[in-house]
Amino acid sequence: MANSGSEANDTQVKLVWYYNNALGRPEKKKFIAKAKAYHGSTWISASLLGYKLL
Repeated sequence: MANSGSEANDTQVKLVWYYNNALGRPEKKKFIAKAKAYHGSTWISASLLGYKLL
């Protein structure tokens, strides 16, 4: 359960990474995200936007 959309997006990204690693496909790390859309303010969610943090 997540408290925000940012946390929900982070959870989905981590689940996909874990799933692909478990199936022996660690190279599958790319996500398609809409340009200039707001996905959240956490590290993973913000990276979906292509923002450079720090």
